[in-house]
Amino acid sequence: MKSSPLCQSPITPSKSPASKKGKLVHSPTSATAMDTSDVVLQLSQLINSRSDVLEKLISDNTLQIKGLKKTIDFACAKIKDINKGSAVLEKCICNDEARLD
Repeated sequence: MKSSPLCQSPITPSKSPASKKGKLVHSPTSATAMDTSDVVLQLSQLINSRSDVLEKLISDNTLQIKGLKKTIDFACAKIKDINKGSAVLEKCICNDEARLD
């Protein structure tokens, strides 16, 4: 009696396959310290350059805000003058109307 191919056990390897983990690169301690200091230096330079840009933007905005404040103060003073003038004119009109009656 012949055995069918389904009944035969599959051929299995005698050893498990080697794991496929990435190779770890070991660098000397001084090189790691050098890389760390380079990273810190680059980060500090980046932070400094960005903070300089922010300082300039804030300074520019501050100047614009001061200019707007002067313009608004001037407009408010003009409005007060106009209100005073209109109050005087209204009083004169009332006096003239009273004389005409």
